[in-house]
Amino acid sequence: MLNCILFFQPSEQLPVHCIHPKCKEQPKFYALFGRSY
Repeated sequence: MLNCILFFQPSEQLPVHCIHPKCKEQPKFYALFGRSY
């Protein structure tokens, strides 16, 4: 699994919740996730 935090973050507002169900923190960055085959 590959994840990458973008150098240039999108100007859109971040979502209100983290994507992890147990996380109570607000998101700090946009990140890309991918898998190479």
